[in-house]
Amino acid sequence: MCLILDADSTTLVTTLQRINSFRCLVFMANSLGVIGYGRGKGPDSKKALYKAIVQCQQNLIALPIDKNLSVPVPITQRFQDYELQIKPRATFN
Repeated sequence: MCLILDADSTTLVTTLQRINSFRCLVFMANSLGVIGYGRGKGPDSKKALYKAIVQCQQNLIALPIDKNLSVPVPITQRFQDYELQIKPRATFN
């Protein structure tokens, strides 16, 4: 699963021209507890997304999961302006 958290464009205005750049923040996960995030920046949105996906594949980490394929305790982390919350699955009696 790939989730685009943020996609934004910035413009640098100089005396001769305007320089556009794009940035993208991507989060990836699978059902076996492997997650990762990546940031990409480029001259167009396609290259920014590609760079973010490549960096995301290089930054994979493994989460501890229990027998129900869920995290045992809630995990909350902040990254710049973003807050990521991973909550355990509800258990039914």
